[in-house]
Amino acid sequence: MKTKSKKSEMKQLSPIDQKILECLEKDPRMPITEIARKINVSRVTVSNHLKRLRSENLIQLLFTGQRLSPLIKKSLQVERIPTRIGIFDSYIGGGLPRGSMLVLYGEIGSGTSTFCQHLAWNLINNGYRCFYFSLFQLEDEIRQQMFSFGWDVRPFEKSKHLMIRDSFQLMPPPDEMLEYLMDKKKTFQVIWEKYSRLKDVSHLYFKNRYPDFVIIDSLERISHFLSFEYWQVFWDLVIQFGKSLQITGIGVFHPETVDSKIHSKIPAH
Repeated sequence: MKTKSKKSEMKQLSPIDQKILECLEKDPRMPITEIARKINVSRVTVSNHLKRLRSENLIQLLFTGQRLSPLIKKSLQVERIPTRIGIFDSYIGGGLPRGSMLVLYGEIGSGTSTFCQHLAWNLINNGYRCFYFSLFQLEDEIRQQMFSFGWDVRPFEKSKHLMIRDSFQLMPPPDEMLEYLMDKKKTFQVIWEKYSRLKDVSHLYFKNRYPDFVIIDSLERISHFLSFEYWQVFWDLVIQFGKSLQITGIGVFHPETVDSKIHSKIPAH
Protein backbone atom coordinates (compact mmCIF):
# COMPACT_ATOMS: atom_id res chain seq x y z
CA MET A 1 0.00 0.00 0.00
CA LYS A 2 1.27 3.44 -0.92
CA THR A 3 1.92 6.02 1.76
CA LYS A 4 2.02 9.78 1.51
CA SER A 5 3.71 12.66 3.19
CA LYS A 6 1.81 14.81 5.65
CA LYS A 7 2.79 17.81 3.57
CA SER A 8 0.41 19.27 1.06
CA GLU A 9 0.21 17.56 -2.32
CA MET A 10 0.36 20.98 -3.92
CA LYS A 11 3.21 23.31 -2.99
CA GLN A 12 2.66 27.04 -2.73
CA LEU A 13 3.25 29.07 -5.85
CA SER A 14 6.70 30.63 -5.84
CA PRO A 15 7.33 34.15 -7.21
CA ILE A 16 8.83 32.53 -10.34
CA ASP A 17 5.72 30.32 -10.73
CA GLN A 18 3.50 33.38 -10.57
CA LYS A 19 5.58 35.30 -13.12
CA ILE A 20 5.50 32.32 -15.51
CA LEU A 21 1.73 32.01 -15.17
CA GLU A 22 1.29 35.73 -15.76
CA CYS A 23 3.27 35.42 -19.00
CA LEU A 24 1.21 32.45 -20.14
CA GLU A 25 -2.04 34.22 -19.30
CA LYS A 26 -1.06 36.95 -21.76
CA ASP A 27 0.17 34.48 -24.39
CA PRO A 28 -0.38 30.73 -23.83
CA ARG A 29 2.01 29.99 -26.74
CA MET A 30 4.88 32.13 -25.46
CA PRO A 31 8.19 30.24 -26.01
CA ILE A 32 10.25 29.19 -22.98
CA THR A 33 13.14 31.38 -24.18
CA GLU A 34 10.88 34.44 -24.28
CA ILE A 35 9.47 33.71 -20.81
CA ALA A 36 13.00 33.36 -19.43
CA ARG A 37 13.98 36.70 -20.95
CA LYS A 38 10.93 38.50 -19.56
CA ILE A 39 11.31 37.26 -15.99
CA ASN A 40 15.13 37.35 -16.03
CA VAL A 41 15.90 33.70 -15.28
CA SER A 42 17.52 30.88 -17.24
CA ARG A 43 15.68 28.74 -19.79
CA VAL A 44 16.38 25.64 -17.66
CA THR A 45 14.76 27.29 -14.62
CA VAL A 46 11.60 28.06 -16.61
CA SER A 47 11.51 24.52 -17.98
CA ASN A 48 11.78 22.98 -14.49
CA HIS A 49 9.00 25.18 -13.11
CA LEU A 50 6.77 24.40 -16.07
CA LYS A 51 7.13 20.66 -15.42
CA ARG A 52 5.81 21.09 -11.87
CA LEU A 53 3.02 23.44 -12.94
CA ARG A 54 1.90 20.93 -15.56
CA SER A 55 1.94 18.08 -13.03
CA GLU A 56 -0.41 20.11 -10.82
CA ASN A 57 -2.80 20.96 -13.70
CA LEU A 58 -2.18 24.72 -13.57
CA ILE A 59 -1.09 24.91 -17.19
CA GLN A 60 -4.12 22.87 -18.23
CA LEU A 61 -6.38 25.42 -16.53
CA LEU A 62 -4.92 28.16 -18.70
CA PHE A 63 -5.53 26.20 -21.90
CA THR A 64 -9.20 25.64 -20.97
CA GLY A 65 -9.67 29.39 -21.07
CA GLN A 66 -9.64 30.02 -17.33
CA ARG A 67 -7.88 33.07 -15.94
CA LEU A 68 -5.58 32.53 -12.95
CA SER A 69 -6.65 35.66 -11.12
CA PRO A 70 -5.03 36.55 -7.76
CA LEU A 71 -7.99 34.94 -6.02
CA ILE A 72 -7.51 31.65 -7.88
CA LYS A 73 -3.76 31.77 -7.25
CA LYS A 74 -4.41 32.21 -3.56
CA SER A 75 -6.81 29.26 -3.53
CA LEU A 76 -4.19 27.07 -5.20
CA GLN A 77 -1.89 27.62 -2.23
CA VAL A 78 -4.13 25.87 0.30
CA GLU A 79 -3.58 22.22 1.15
CA ARG A 80 -5.59 20.02 -1.18
CA ILE A 81 -6.48 16.34 -1.24
CA PRO A 82 -6.21 15.05 -4.83
CA THR A 83 -8.96 12.66 -5.89
CA ARG A 84 -6.66 11.03 -8.50
CA ILE A 85 -9.53 11.33 -10.98
CA GLY A 86 -7.65 13.36 -13.59
CA ILE A 87 -10.29 15.47 -15.30
CA PHE A 88 -12.12 16.10 -12.02
CA ASP A 89 -8.96 17.33 -10.27
CA SER A 90 -8.20 19.61 -13.22
CA TYR A 91 -11.57 21.33 -12.80
CA ILE A 92 -11.19 21.86 -9.04
CA GLY A 93 -7.63 23.16 -9.03
CA GLY A 94 -5.77 19.94 -8.24
CA GLY A 95 -7.91 18.50 -5.46
CA LEU A 96 -10.41 19.31 -2.73
CA PRO A 97 -9.29 21.95 -0.19
CA ARG A 98 -8.74 20.29 3.17
CA GLY A 99 -11.63 20.98 5.51
CA SER A 100 -14.13 21.73 2.71
CA MET A 101 -17.38 19.95 1.89
CA LEU A 102 -18.34 19.53 -1.76
CA VAL A 103 -21.89 18.72 -2.83
CA LEU A 104 -22.02 16.36 -5.80
CA TYR A 105 -25.30 16.81 -7.67
CA GLY A 106 -26.58 14.12 -9.98
CA GLU A 107 -29.76 12.43 -11.09
CA ILE A 108 -30.53 8.98 -9.75
CA GLY A 109 -28.73 6.44 -11.93
CA SER A 110 -26.14 8.95 -13.16
CA GLY A 111 -23.24 7.14 -11.47
CA THR A 112 -22.74 9.31 -8.39
CA SER A 113 -22.32 6.29 -6.09
CA THR A 114 -19.80 4.70 -8.46
CA PHE A 115 -17.90 7.99 -8.53
CA CYS A 116 -17.83 8.05 -4.72
CA GLN A 117 -16.63 4.46 -4.53
CA HIS A 118 -13.91 5.20 -7.10
CA LEU A 119 -12.91 8.23 -5.05
CA ALA A 120 -12.76 6.20 -1.83
CA TRP A 121 -10.61 3.57 -3.57
CA ASN A 122 -8.16 6.19 -4.82
CA LEU A 123 -7.95 7.87 -1.42
CA ILE A 124 -7.20 4.74 0.60
CA ASN A 125 -4.65 3.61 -1.99
CA ASN A 126 -2.79 6.87 -1.38
CA GLY A 127 -2.65 6.55 2.39
CA TYR A 128 -5.69 8.64 3.35
CA ARG A 129 -8.20 7.58 6.00
CA CYS A 130 -11.71 7.52 4.51
CA PHE A 131 -15.13 7.21 6.19
CA TYR A 132 -17.74 6.01 3.66
CA PHE A 133 -21.26 6.56 4.95
CA SER A 134 -24.16 5.25 2.84
CA LEU A 135 -27.78 6.13 3.49
CA PHE A 136 -29.33 3.72 0.99
CA GLN A 137 -26.99 0.71 0.70
CA LEU A 138 -26.00 -1.84 3.30
CA GLU A 139 -22.32 -2.16 4.18
CA ASP A 140 -21.93 -5.56 2.51
CA GLU A 141 -23.64 -4.27 -0.65
CA ILE A 142 -21.05 -1.50 -0.88
CA ARG A 143 -18.18 -3.96 -0.43
CA GLN A 144 -19.62 -6.29 -3.07
CA GLN A 145 -20.23 -3.48 -5.55
CA MET A 146 -16.69 -2.18 -5.15
CA PHE A 147 -15.32 -5.71 -5.49
CA SER A 148 -17.21 -6.05 -8.80
CA PHE A 149 -15.07 -3.16 -10.11
CA GLY A 150 -11.91 -4.90 -8.93
CA TRP A 151 -11.63 -2.86 -5.72
CA ASP A 152 -11.18 -5.21 -2.78
CA VAL A 153 -11.48 -2.94 0.26
CA ARG A 154 -11.18 -5.61 2.95
CA PRO A 155 -7.41 -5.17 3.45
CA PHE A 156 -7.93 -1.42 3.88
CA GLU A 157 -10.65 -1.99 6.46
CA LYS A 158 -8.29 -4.31 8.28
CA SER A 159 -5.53 -1.68 8.24
CA LYS A 160 -8.03 0.96 9.45
CA HIS A 161 -7.79 3.14 6.34
CA LEU A 162 -11.45 2.66 5.41
CA MET A 163 -14.58 2.68 7.56
CA ILE A 164 -17.92 1.78 5.94
CA ARG A 165 -21.22 2.39 7.71
CA ASP A 166 -24.82 2.28 6.49
CA SER A 167 -27.99 4.25 7.24
CA PHE A 168 -29.04 2.08 10.15
CA GLN A 169 -26.36 3.89 12.13
CA LEU A 170 -28.17 7.22 11.73
CA MET A 171 -31.82 6.87 10.74
CA PRO A 172 -34.67 6.47 13.28
CA PRO A 173 -35.75 2.86 14.06
CA PRO A 174 -38.37 1.59 11.55
CA ASP A 175 -41.01 1.00 14.26
CA GLU A 176 -40.68 4.64 15.39
CA MET A 177 -40.52 6.18 11.91
CA LEU A 178 -44.05 7.67 11.94
CA GLU A 179 -43.48 9.33 15.29
CA TYR A 180 -40.29 10.99 14.04
CA LEU A 181 -41.96 12.18 10.85
CA MET A 182 -44.52 14.01 13.00
CA ASP A 183 -41.94 15.65 15.27
CA LYS A 184 -39.18 17.34 13.22
CA LYS A 185 -37.40 18.79 16.25
CA LYS A 186 -37.10 15.40 17.89
CA THR A 187 -35.95 13.91 14.61
CA PHE A 188 -33.20 16.52 14.28
CA GLN A 189 -32.01 15.93 17.85
CA VAL A 190 -31.84 12.16 17.36
CA ILE A 191 -30.14 12.36 13.95
CA TRP A 192 -27.55 14.85 15.18
CA GLU A 193 -26.92 12.80 18.33
CA LYS A 194 -26.33 9.69 16.20
CA TYR A 195 -24.15 11.62 13.75
CA SER A 196 -22.04 12.93 16.65
CA ARG A 197 -21.75 9.40 18.01
CA LEU A 198 -20.51 8.21 14.62
CA LYS A 199 -17.88 10.96 14.79
CA ASP A 200 -16.62 9.51 18.08
CA VAL A 201 -16.79 5.95 16.75
CA SER A 202 -14.74 6.91 13.69
CA HIS A 203 -12.17 8.59 15.94
CA LEU A 204 -11.64 5.32 17.80
CA TYR A 205 -11.78 3.24 14.61
CA PHE A 206 -8.96 5.24 13.03
CA LYS A 207 -6.80 4.73 16.13
CA ASN A 208 -7.65 7.98 17.92
CA ARG A 209 -7.47 10.04 14.73
CA TYR A 210 -10.25 11.52 12.65
CA PRO A 211 -10.64 10.51 8.99
CA ASP A 212 -9.06 12.65 6.30
CA PHE A 213 -12.15 12.28 4.13
CA VAL A 214 -15.87 11.64 4.62
CA ILE A 215 -18.23 10.52 1.86
CA ILE A 216 -22.00 10.77 2.48
CA ASP A 217 -24.18 9.00 -0.10
CA SER A 218 -26.70 10.51 -0.15
CA LEU A 219 -27.76 13.66 1.67
CA GLU A 220 -31.38 13.83 0.56
CA ARG A 221 -32.21 10.74 2.62
CA ILE A 222 -31.62 12.85 5.74
CA SER A 223 -33.58 15.78 4.33
CA HIS A 224 -36.67 13.57 4.01
CA PHE A 225 -36.88 13.48 7.81
CA LEU A 226 -36.15 17.15 8.52
CA SER A 227 -37.98 20.41 7.93
CA PHE A 228 -36.21 23.05 5.85
CA GLU A 229 -35.07 24.96 8.95
CA TYR A 230 -33.65 21.90 10.73
CA TRP A 231 -32.03 20.71 7.51
CA GLN A 232 -30.13 24.01 7.29
CA VAL A 233 -28.99 23.65 10.90
CA PHE A 234 -27.86 20.07 10.30
CA TRP A 235 -25.90 20.97 7.16
CA ASP A 236 -24.24 23.98 8.85
CA LEU A 237 -23.16 21.77 11.74
CA VAL A 238 -21.68 19.21 9.33
CA ILE A 239 -19.71 22.02 7.62
CA GLN A 240 -18.46 23.42 10.94
CA PHE A 241 -17.49 19.95 12.14
CA GLY A 242 -15.42 19.33 9.00
CA LYS A 243 -13.69 22.70 9.12
CA SER A 244 -12.83 22.48 12.82
CA LEU A 245 -11.17 19.08 12.39
CA GLN A 246 -9.85 19.70 8.86
CA ILE A 247 -11.91 16.82 7.48
CA THR A 248 -12.67 17.02 3.77
CA GLY A 249 -15.86 15.57 2.35
CA ILE A 250 -18.27 14.95 -0.49
CA GLY A 251 -22.01 14.69 -0.06
CA VAL A 252 -24.10 13.26 -2.90
CA PHE A 253 -27.44 14.93 -3.57
CA HIS A 254 -30.21 13.90 -5.97
CA PRO A 255 -32.21 17.16 -6.28
CA GLU A 256 -35.18 15.65 -8.12
CA THR A 257 -36.15 13.65 -5.00
CA VAL A 258 -36.61 16.56 -2.56
CA ASP A 259 -38.28 19.94 -2.19
CA SER A 260 -36.54 22.54 -4.36
CA LYS A 261 -36.45 24.84 -1.33
CA ILE A 262 -33.96 22.50 0.32
CA HIS A 263 -31.54 21.74 -2.53
CA SER A 264 -31.50 25.37 -3.69
CA LYS A 265 -30.04 26.40 -0.34
CA ILE A 266 -27.20 23.88 -0.14
CA PRO A 267 -23.89 25.65 -0.69
CA ALA A 268 -20.62 23.90 -1.51
CA HIS A 269 -17.96 24.91 1.02
